[in-house]
Amino acid sequence: MSKGGFGSSDTFSGGDAASGASGSHEQARAQDLGLPLTILARPSIHSIVPCCISQLLPAVEVDNVFKIRGFAIHHVSIMGMIIEVTRASPYLIYKINDMTTKAIEARQPLAPQTAKQYVISLPVGLYAKVLGVLQSSDGTRLLGILSICVLEEKNELSTHTLEVVNARMMLEQSCTGVATGRHLGLNFIHMEVLRLVRVCPHQEGEAVVELQKDLVGLTEIAITKAIKYLIMMGHISRTPNCQCLKIVAETKN
Repeated sequence: MSKGGFGSSDTFSGGDAASGASGSHEQARAQDLGLPLTILARPSIHSIVPCCISQLLPAVEVDNVFKIRGFAIHHVSIMGMIIEVTRASPYLIYKINDMTTKAIEARQPLAPQTAKQYVISLPVGLYAKVLGVLQSSDGTRLLGILSICVLEEKNELSTHTLEVVNARMMLEQSCTGVATGRHLGLNFIHMEVLRLVRVCPHQEGEAVVELQKDLVGLTEIAITKAIKYLIMMGHISRTPNCQCLKIVAETKN
């Protein structure tokens, strides 16, 4: 699992459907997609917004910038099943379905030297994760693919779902003016543990056992590390019997 919010350590299918997503390859693909390099350079790996397709299709476009809940998005990541692959030079065109709405078209530009050659595409029926740039064609939303690869483990779907929830929560906090400085340095696992402890209705707190049941797809080691970190940072505390967790009251300066 990468620390950047999208698998930066994974091997992706690039413009030639074989190489990893290096900076020079991404620049070439951005140009192939007709994107200005300023868009590519503006966000960093931490600016990738994990999304589901149902968020992307209704995104508002203003001056070639797409917004979700008023927040401008540039690079997005999605995960879903490849249900169709076609070739329309100079692109490989995938249709990706994550079951949240209808499938979205994702276009992978082919490098000039391979545009006239046979290129092996990823197979239909497999789950893939896509890093791309949201675009519009005749009023229809589509993704310009910067990198794409097949999921190696099923729990990556659960991880992505948690990332989407965390990203949405952070966007809502930004839009409503809720202070987020106290949450700097927390990754999506920390934030999800924190959320579950906060919304727990039980006076005794959120049971660690129940927390592990709710965080399906995450290992016990990952959850334990997140709990220890949150306790160390003063976000949560254990109850005297060490079986439950509670939010530490925030003091106002």
